[in-house]
Amino acid sequence: MIKKEFAKIGKQIIRQLSSTVEKYKDIEDHMDLDAHGNPTIKTVAEHHRLSKSQISQLIFYHFLHVDERGIICDVSEKEIAAALNCTVRTVRNNNVVLAETELISYSRSGKGINICIIPYPQYFEEHGFGFMELEYTRFEELILIENVNALRLELRKELVYDNDTIKRQFNPGENTSKISFNDYKIFTPKYTHYKGMMQKIAETQTSAFKTVVQGSTIFFVLKDGAKNGKMSKQEKKDQYDAAIRRTIEETFVKLSGHSTDSTGIVMSSFQNEDIADLVQLSFEYGIERVKSVLYSLIEQAFFSHNAQVVENYGGKIRTLIRKELSKNLQDQVPAELTAS
Repeated sequence: MIKKEFAKIGKQIIRQLSSTVEKYKDIEDHMDLDAHGNPTIKTVAEHHRLSKSQISQLIFYHFLHVDERGIICDVSEKEIAAALNCTVRTVRNNNVVLAETELISYSRSGKGINICIIPYPQYFEEHGFGFMELEYTRFEELILIENVNALRLELRKELVYDNDTIKRQFNPGENTSKISFNDYKIFTPKYTHYKGMMQKIAETQTSAFKTVVQGSTIFFVLKDGAKNGKMSKQEKKDQYDAAIRRTIEETFVKLSGHSTDSTGIVMSSFQNEDIADLVQLSFEYGIERVKSVLYSLIEQAFFSHNAQVVENYGGKIRTLIRKELSKNLQDQVPAELTAS
């Protein structure tokens, strides 16, 4: 199972995971009849708090290969359990709850399960709530937080800090974000609604944020050297862009035997859009896999006897990677036959 380095997670989902998930239900009100004497239909909101394990599992799904519809195919339950350090039974029970709260739907497949993150397409709608980037290394740290309310607070801090990005553009020197006690009470359970408990929950320190409680407010700032998901991804983009351009040049030099001064013929075939596509593929499948397939493609496109012009390098490499992954999966035993 290949995991992406960064996941795009809807801000509305982060907001609900750190608070309560709302599920809307239509019920008949027999005390309020319409003009024909029939009970009226009223829509009520049910509020569900997810457990630490359920929160972690839903976030984890975003790091898998999700298509634009929110669908993930052929996921091994054993590999999910291994990544989250839980049992397969817990994974299955969590899926039931996540489906009941209408966050996912799922079905069995020959190699495990298929999952649909139901709100996923809404993350990218023009008038939607948007999404934030979360790095997998950060996620690994989050799931080690033992207290579920400390995890909820940490997710809310990620959301608030990301939302403060625009504010920091106009005031670069102001890097501190805050959550007031009144805001804290909105998304946390009632039994935590006193300052002593808030202080205790906020004391959970991670590598990302330095947190201080002063009066009735939680102040937090990125620690020295730490980056949020958006900053880390931009840094990785620059690294991958340089690595891909370097791979193209080095591949041509190796296959042609010419010096780097002669790489123009190959580099001119790759537009900036092609490089951007390969950078995106590196986030999805890993930079080393992309570099390996890129080497083979350049060899076929420029140095084979039946060389053909490549119109879309990103699309071609994606196809080759998927074929390679599909071939690797063909001989695997279905997950449901090996799950305990």
